[in-house]
Amino acid sequence: MAINITACGSEEVESSFYRGRLALKDDYGIMDASESMYVYLQENSSLPFPTLIHPDDVECVKEAMERLSQKPQSVVFRMQDSSGGYHYMFGVFRKHQRVQPGLPAIDIELMDIANMQQKFEDTYDRMYKYRKLMSMSDKLYFEYYYADGLISIYEYVNGRSNELYRNRLGQLKRQVREQTAFSFKQKAEFDTLCEYLTGRAETLDLEVDSQLFGFNRGYLHLNGVTIYRNNQREMMAATVTLTGEKQREGKYYQSAYARDSATGLYNKRAIAELAMEAIAGSQQNPVFLCILDVDDFKNINDTYGHMAGDDIIAKVAEILSSVVGNRGAVGRFGGDEFLIVMDRVKTPEEFILMLKTIRKNAASQCAELYPGATVTTSVGIAQYPKDADSYEELFQLADKCLYLAKVKGKNRFIIYVPEKHKDIQMTNLSRKSKEGGQPYYNAQCQRVVELFCRLQDDTMEGFDSAMRQFIQSYDLDRIAIYGGEERVLLHSVGGDGIPMDNIAFIDEDWMRERFDDNGVYGKNQILPVREKTPALYRQLAAQGTEGYLLVKVTRSDGYPMVIVYDIQRRQRKWSESERGLLLITAQLIAEQYRKIKELSPK
Repeated sequence: MAINITACGSEEVESSFYRGRLALKDDYGIMDASESMYVYLQENSSLPFPTLIHPDDVECVKEAMERLSQKPQSVVFRMQDSSGGYHYMFGVFRKHQRVQPGLPAIDIELMDIANMQQKFEDTYDRMYKYRKLMSMSDKLYFEYYYADGLISIYEYVNGRSNELYRNRLGQLKRQVREQTAFSFKQKAEFDTLCEYLTGRAETLDLEVDSQLFGFNRGYLHLNGVTIYRNNQREMMAATVTLTGEKQREGKYYQSAYARDSATGLYNKRAIAELAMEAIAGSQQNPVFLCILDVDDFKNINDTYGHMAGDDIIAKVAEILSSVVGNRGAVGRFGGDEFLIVMDRVKTPEEFILMLKTIRKNAASQCAELYPGATVTTSVGIAQYPKDADSYEELFQLADKCLYLAKVKGKNRFIIYVPEKHKDIQMTNLSRKSKEGGQPYYNAQCQRVVELFCRLQDDTMEGFDSAMRQFIQSYDLDRIAIYGGEERVLLHSVGGDGIPMDNIAFIDEDWMRERFDDNGVYGKNQILPVREKTPALYRQLAAQGTEGYLLVKVTRSDGYPMVIVYDIQRRQRKWSESERGLLLITAQLIAEQYRKIKELSPK
């Protein structure tokens, strides 16, 4: 049946027809996706894939997925975006290459049909324009394809490409080795080019003699970058400037020595130099400095061996390069630690989405590389000029936030906030002790005890002041106190909006079983609640809640209470150490609230 989809493409929708890729688990939940797909789905990315499809199209899509064992399936269907509207999509479904427990089951690529024709016409017009412009340039163009090792050098004349050289790298290597006319210097330059191409270099900036390629135009200055397709390295593309004689060496990060041999990323000296240059040339534009560390990397080496550790470091490096792209630079700072400098990020939201994409893709793709391996990352971030005005100070602040990410349970990123982090002392810490541990946890418990057991005055005002200090220090938005068998609201501090007047839903069967043996239950987003209990979802959304930690406590007089730690309009994970700390705090809050109510005038 013919369908008119003219109205399906809105003028407000981004014109690009390629929406990105998805990887689905056995239960059709989204395991990971490209950054563009996360932008398209936003909060809906936590929903099972079939719930995003128009009800009339679900059966057709499910039938196609059931036939994947025979061959890939191509399907046209309607899919929901973040605003709830439906768009016609062309989807290519493939069975994942390595179907094992814990790995993706289905790979999907999606294209927005309503924009395909316009995109084709736009692309054709741009190609014609760029070919004409390239014909006016005196530059040559260089391409190297990673899949088959094919090298080509060409120029544009009257809008058409004129190929000057075409050969595979392996064949060229043999020719250069066998050619006695080439000098040691020429062969050394060629070896450097091969290291760039066969290693994991993300950029290319060097000079080689054109005689290596069989024509005589003096020295060729190659300036290029790796191009990715579907998160895979596709090609190294470069412009070629004819320089005549060899130019003098430039900055260190442009030299042949600036790369880490294992990952192809910038080495420690080069990435530091790039960071300083980005800060010096920022003209007050924000520069984000991020230190990323692979959690428990020693355990990975001990469990899977050092070769597996090397593979995982290389995979993380590849993911970082792919996601950061031309928005910044990535370097390996040493071992399992990376430094990311981003000076071309448009919005804070884009920056946070990049970090989430890195974390999720590292976990899923490393698990695919070594089934059973759990690979998580922790990141500390500071921003110039908001947080510091020099590279050294910025690095120290990012390092402090990395330490806090480790202490709070790892697998997270922490962005420096002066109000929360400036008073944290690092005098007794070193980069080797960033995993944190019991001394830090004991100090936190002691601080909580002092905060609630040594109030300046035993009044509700003093109690509220202590609660606000706790909220600010421990990255919360609101604390609400509920009591009695009816779970009615007794008191709350902080947050926007009015909290629910009771939370009786926690005694329902589906909810009761979610609490652990200590009476603690945490959730970092409320979207999954929407399908199970829509009414509760509407209540939580109305009060601005996005995440929460519930703690059931019984006061010394036997009165049951629930302390709710509320997170609004953002997500926050709860580590095991935090859950323990908040359990202790909940008991203290319950007892202190009772004491103040007993002392208050009737």
